[in-house]
Amino acid sequence: MSSLNLELSIINVRCVDETEHEGLGEWVANDDVRLRALLLSEDSDAHLTEIQTPTFLLGDNYQDGTAVATRVTLGSVRVLATQAFPVGVSAGLFLFEEDWFGDMGAIEGAIRGYADAARTAHGLLSTIIGLFPGPWTRIASGIGSIAAVVEPLIAHLVLAAGNDLFPPRDVTLLLPAFAADLAAADRRGIVTFEGHGGTYQLTYEWRTRRDRWTLLDANPRTRLLAADGRELYQLHDDGKVWRFTGTGWAMIDRNPATVHIAASGGALYQMHRDGKIWRYTGTPLTGWELLDRNPATREIFADGPHLYQRHADGKVWRYTGPPLTGWELLDQNPATAQIAAAGGALYQRHRDGKVWRFTGPPLTGWELLDQNPATRRIAAGGDQLYQLHHDGKIWRYTGPPLTGWELIDHNPATRQIVASGAHLYQVHDGGSIWHYTGPPVTGWARLDANPATREVVASGPFVYQRHSDGKVWMHAV
Repeated sequence: MSSLNLELSIINVRCVDETEHEGLGEWVANDDVRLRALLLSEDSDAHLTEIQTPTFLLGDNYQDGTAVATRVTLGSVRVLATQAFPVGVSAGLFLFEEDWFGDMGAIEGAIRGYADAARTAHGLLSTIIGLFPGPWTRIASGIGSIAAVVEPLIAHLVLAAGNDLFPPRDVTLLLPAFAADLAAADRRGIVTFEGHGGTYQLTYEWRTRRDRWTLLDANPRTRLLAADGRELYQLHDDGKVWRFTGTGWAMIDRNPATVHIAASGGALYQMHRDGKIWRYTGTPLTGWELLDRNPATREIFADGPHLYQRHADGKVWRYTGPPLTGWELLDQNPATAQIAAAGGALYQRHRDGKVWRFTGPPLTGWELLDQNPATRRIAAGGDQLYQLHHDGKIWRYTGPPLTGWELIDHNPATRQIVASGAHLYQVHDGGSIWHYTGPPVTGWARLDANPATREVVASGPFVYQRHSDGKVWMHAV
């Protein structure tokens, strides 16, 4: 399905008048200037989509006349070719100064209030949509701006935020058709903020780019994805398992007891809530071979020809065959909380943050690679091992054990890391997906920025994401 992204960026910040600092008059050490945005998108059928962005630092120590060229991408709205056009997008912009005494809680309250009031205004204006051409964004723009409609409704919240928050402003764009080019006047403009902190002018720019994400499915029952090369599978909340055929989806099982699926090396496995593990042999619905039936099973992990399971008591087992009896005990440590494998190597993470690599023989052949209590998750791809800390730091193992870890990012918004082959991805709290290209810290390319993202899986150069509404998307890096 064809789609594009409408992307909003700030490309220049100009300080017209830096009025004062904490009531002390103008001086050089003024506060950080930061920006938040709330993107609202609506098609002509009055379907409203809301996207909130993280906070962006626009700089500090601005003086009268200072202008700074920048490229801060606030966010993007995905537009499908099948949507009802025209599509309207409005971005509420919240500029504020941040100091040691600023009440960020009050500022957050004002932003949330703006979102609630915008939805209320949307409902009211949508009731008279038949009297006006196009979405409510066009109506509001015709009488001033979205912010002009909403600001009176949240005046008390803006006042509660204190002098640090400028009165909110907004910019609006109307896309008449999927293939339409943006006019120069619509593509770029200037929005002015005036408040206690002075007067600032922000130059913004809208850009359209064809989306490299392909929509594969849109089923709200989808709960889990598993990928193996070009093979993609999904698990529904009713236990049905589906395989993507390239043009559609084929159901290969329908057992309500299924709670997990894993795929690797051309094999697909499923785990039932009672601990049973099954391998798919190729015949839909009936072609499943029972490999184990232990109620202690909590996790399965597949890597090439290898299948591992972790029990509730921390035991780690490797399947050697035959079914049911052919399981080799590799470890029995109750502290084990996660297993990961890639390239024939097996790793485990303990609850206290220790990371171990299996070197053999079973039970005793484990090498300690790290012992940091901040470790939250591990991920393996190819011959690489990564760990994610609670503060968002991502580390890559380079060796030797304990000291040989390279910091490759330190973003507190990071909530998930995914590795496959030579590729590493991270997912932020706001739903954005990033691909590591190197060098460390700065070498990350953003692939998407959708707050609906709930799960990301990868297989080699193919990365897939599942949205909260069940949509499944594919992207090739």
